[in-house]
Amino acid sequence: LNSIYKKINTKDPSSILKICDDYISSWDGSVLPILKIKGKFLLEFKRYQEAEKLYTSLLKSHQLPWIYAGAGKANYFLREFDESLKYFEVIIKENNTNVDAYDWIAKIHRSLDNDEAAQQILIRAADLSPHSVRRQQSLADVSYLIEDIDVATDAYKQACMLGKYSIFRRSKDYLNYAQIQIKKASKDCVGRERVTFAREAVAMLDIMTYLFPEEWNCLFSCNIKRSQAYILLVKKDK
Repeated sequence: LNSIYKKINTKDPSSILKICDDYISSWDGSVLPILKIKGKFLLEFKRYQEAEKLYTSLLKSHQLPWIYAGAGKANYFLREFDESLKYFEVIIKENNTNVDAYDWIAKIHRSLDNDEAAQQILIRAADLSPHSVRRQQSLADVSYLIEDIDVATDAYKQACMLGKYSIFRRSKDYLNYAQIQIKKASKDCVGRERVTFAREAVAMLDIMTYLFPEEWNCLFSCNIKRSQAYILLVKKDK
């Protein structure tokens, strides 16, 4: 299979897929590993109809998780969300710890505007694998959207902590976390409780400023939120 991987850097779909087909037609052993590579590249090259046809054909004789996942992904990108969901649910039924399948099920629910269902799936996935930055970000975003502030707060904080030195870190996580703390401090909080929330917001905004010095739009929002937090810090109780 080395000749296939040597072609990867060329990003030439025709060459890569032709090599796969040549191997498939001449290979004496099992062609499943080659078909797995071909399916991966069909998805990567956005040839979703061909990918769906390949995986559907394979499922007639092989019921393997990677085939179900491939069929699910192909159908997702073809916007056949109900069909996609069926494939990933089969994976979960066979292995209820497959966090990647949970992530895809959550994406499908988001695409169908089933945000509450997506949140529940992501909570389950985050419980199984709590150290994934992107999973915590997804959970935080959907929880923030449906105004589940407690879950959003925890997930954004986890995303900030886990993603601080990650390529997946986002200024949005820091801004939204700070906004939540400001909202909490702006409610009927008094004294130490208000100060605690406001200080938490300022601390997170300071970290964001350090980590994202070139994101001018975010820094503008950051300065506005920091001003709001400072006002809450000096606010006098009635």
